[in-house]
This record gives sequence, structure tokens and C-alpha cells, in this order.
Amino acid sequence: MNLWQQVRLHLIFAFFGIAGFLARVGIIRLTAHQGLFGGGVIWANCAGCFIMGYLVGHVFVAAGPIQTSAAAPSSQTGTGAPELKPPFGDGRRAEVPAKSEIPLYVGLTTGFCGTFTSLSSAQLELFEIAASTTATIAGGTERGAYGGDFAFPNAGYGVPAGLAYAIITCSVSIASFQAGRHLAAAPYIKALTLTPRGLLFVELVLSALGAAAWVIVFVLAIVSGVTTSVTTTSGDGVLLTSSSALSPAARYWALGMVFSPVAVYTRYWVSRLLNPTFPRKFPLGTFACNMLATLVLAVLAVLQYGAPITVLMTGGISCQVISALADGFCATLSTVSTLVSELHSLRLKYSYIYGLSSVFGPFCLMVLIFGSYIWTNSYHASVC
Repeated sequence: MNLWQQVRLHLIFAFFGIAGFLARVGIIRLTAHQGLFGGGVIWANCAGCFIMGYLVGHVFVAAGPIQTSAAAPSSQTGTGAPELKPPFGDGRRAEVPAKSEIPLYVGLTTGFCGTFTSLSSAQLELFEIAASTTATIAGGTERGAYGGDFAFPNAGYGVPAGLAYAIITCSVSIASFQAGRHLAAAPYIKALTLTPRGLLFVELVLSALGAAAWVIVFVLAIVSGVTTSVTTTSGDGVLLTSSSALSPAARYWALGMVFSPVAVYTRYWVSRLLNPTFPRKFPLGTFACNMLATLVLAVLAVLQYGAPITVLMTGGISCQVISALADGFCATLSTVSTLVSELHSLRLKYSYIYGLSSVFGPFCLMVLIFGSYIWTNSYHASVC
């Protein structure tokens, strides 16, 4: 990509990073409820992988024919119709860039689908189920980040339950990706294919929306932290002081929308720099992003669900910032859709190595950081 395409791509990343964050948090909150085994992260990963599969199998740009002999009469027919040679005209077609060079395609896959799905959130949920932190045991109920309040006879039952959750998450994600590819290849589905000119127009519109979205979310993040005090005098001469500010939830959403595009940029550049290290064997960049996101999320989980740390976690802004970092930065930095897409591009042996490493590596980090803390200091209800 040239410089102008990179500028468009990063503005498109901003738009789809924000859209993916809103879509993921929205679908998790819509589908998660008390008593649900597995929470709503599975639904977000399912939808994101399905869209990713469709995009991978979809033809984005149609190449128009180049007919240099259109004005010349046909030697066979004697008419003014062009003499066509396979496939069109003189056999040449307009140059079509590779998908990886199309900002709209990269924005949709890396930006939207990568943000819509989250490996770190699934790892936190997996640990909470396996460690029985979200189960009702011996009359005591403790709720985790996404699920909770389902019954285990004893804490040991969390291990097979966690294994079941891991199998379900992997199976649903891979099956959804394949279903998306099948839909894109279905002969009775007429897919929208853009011309090069139409593609450029869509990219320019999304770039403008991305720039506007950046400005709006920064303003919202600043305004959401402003509190105004108004002093009035009642009819009895008593001074009345009232404070008003935006809803505390507004700060969470605003900060999440600020952190999400930053995580998209980080994932894109880390993958671009590190993935060529072991080409066609192990996408090191995506793996590093998933590991880093899980590591940071484990630290944030300690702050939220570990023993109360009054110095750092006093409620209010600190809780909203940590929640926004968890859902906006960590969940966006890690991805399941790109992971599944890469699994399908590798040979079988390397696919298993990469897939198992991407599942067990982040889980080990979660156990070492979050697990070791709560097992030595006990698990508490969220401070936030």
C-alpha cells in the first residue's frame, strides 16, 4: 500500500474499531444472563467468525475488460461489433489488487471482525468456569465477568465444564467461519461486488466517518468526566447546590471507543512486523497480540475481582477506566476471527501447533496471574 492508502486504512480502522467494540459489547450484554453457561462471548465470536469467513470467500472487486479493438470491424462478421477473444477483448483485464492491498477489505477483516471477536475475553471466561468462580457451590454464589450462578456439585466439576466451554468455543468459531465461506461461494447468493471506482468511493466515505468518529469519541471521553455544580436559591432563601454530569456508563462507552482503535492499530502493526518471522508456519504477530491482551486482562481481572485494593480501586473513574481497558483495549487487541482464518491457511501440522498454542498459551498466563492471586488471596465480587 502507498501512503495515501495507509492513511485511508487507518481512518477506516478507527471507524470499524469503534463499530466492532459496540457490536461485541452489545451482543454480549444482549445474550448473557444469570444462569447462562458460557456467557455471551461465544455469540460474539460466532458472529465475527461468520462474517470473516464470508469476507475471505467473497470477491471484492470486479475487473472490467480492456478492449483495445472495440472500434475495429470484425474480419469474420464484417460488422462493427468488436472481435472478442477469450475471456474478453484482447484477453487482458483491468488490474485488480490483492485482497490484502485493499483498505476496505483489511478494515473489515482486521478492523471489524478482529474487534468483534475476542480471545482474551474467552480466556477469562474459560478460567472462571474451570476455577469454579462463577458457580454456586455449597450455598454460596459468586458471579464472574460474563456468566455465573449455575450449580456445580463441587469445585472439581469446573474442570470438565471448562474443557467443554473450550471445545464449544473452538468448534463454534471454526464452524461459523466455514459457514461464512460456504455462503460466499453459494451460487444462488448474489454478492455485492464493487468496481474500482465504487471501492474508492466507499473507502473515502468510511475514512471521513472514521475521522469524525475519532473526534466525537475524544470529545465524549472528555465531557463524560466533567462535573458541573449549579447553585440556586429557593423561595425560602435557602441555597441549593446540585451537581450534574453525564451518566457514569457514558464514560465507560466513551473510553472504550477511544481504546478500541488504538488496539486495532497495535494488532495490525504487530502482525505486519512479526507474522513474516515464520511464514506459512506460525503467525507470530497474532499470537503475540493474543498473549499480550490476555496478560493485561489478567492483571485487570486481579484489580476487579481480587481482594479489594483500596489504593487503586476506589470506584467511580478508576472502575470505568479499568472496565473500558478490559473491553476496549484487551478484547480488541486479541482476536478469534483472524486466528481461525490463519488456521485454515496453514498446513495441517502447523495448524494444530498454532491452534493449540493459541488456546493453552493465553490460558496458562491467566492461571499464573489471575489464578495464583485469587487462590492465595480469595475471590471477591467485582469492586466495580
